[in-house]
Amino acid sequence: MKRTTKKKVGKKLTTLKALANPVRLAILYELSSGQKNPRDLARAIGEDYFNVAKQLAVLRDAGLVRSRRRGLRAYYRLLRPSVLRIIEQLP
Repeated sequence: MKRTTKKKVGKKLTTLKALANPVRLAILYELSSGQKNPRDLARAIGEDYFNVAKQLAVLRDAGLVRSRRRGLRAYYRLLRPSVLRIIEQLP
C-alpha cells in the first residue's frame, strides 16, 4: 500500500474508532444542537463527568470536536456534523 493511501486509511480508522463507543456517540448527538461544556454534557447523557471528559479527549484527538475556553470553563463544539449524517444512514 502506498504511503499516502496508508495515511488516508489511518485517519479514517481513527475516526471510526472514535465513533465506536456509545458515550462518544451520545456526546456527538448532544453537540449537534450547539456547544456545551463537559458538565452539561454529562448531565444531558447521564454519564459521569470524568468519563465524559476522557471521551471528549478521544473525540478531540480524532478531529471530531474542538474546545475553547471561556473563563474557567471549556466549551466543546462539533467540527464535522457530516459524521452524524453518515451514522444516520446505518441500519
